[in-house]
Amino acid sequence: MSHLTLHRPADATPEPKFLSFREAREALAARRCHRAVDRARHEFQNRSCPRCRRVTVEARELDDHALNRNGAIIPLTATVVGFQCSTCWHEWQV
Repeated sequence: MSHLTLHRPADATPEPKFLSFREAREALAARRCHRAVDRARHEFQNRSCPRCRRVTVEARELDDHALNRNGAIIPLTATVVGFQCSTCWHEWQV
């Protein structure tokens, strides 16, 4: 059972604007690239438990996975909110 508390601040809603298909595709690709880099950076920085110093750490994720065209979950696309050690069960937030 996870004991992490999550807080999602209310984002300011931007004004809607019309995008061409090319601009929308480029914006989506850039956002995915940054999410992948951020996720890799977080996993690298939190690869060992701060309490027991073991490397048995698992990421704790939100249920917001990206889906492929068949509706299957794409691995490693969920938002990482924290980590949990599989040995001592210590949890910490990102």
